[in-house]
Amino acid sequence: MFKNILSGVENLEILPIVVLLGFFTFFTLILVRTFMLRKEDVDDAANIPLNDNKVINQRGN
Repeated sequence: MFKNILSGVENLEILPIVVLLGFFTFFTLILVRTFMLRKEDVDDAANIPLNDNKVINQRGN
């Protein structure tokens, strides 16, 4: 049954390439964003479990 669903679709062989490029692009963007984080932001996020009563500072304040 499932073979018949996709049998009528033309140019189906390009779909895996498009999906791979989309995943690679998404992964690369997440990697770039991670490396561009400021050290202060990373330290604040790392200390969240330890700061029970402290209000977290937002950027610019």
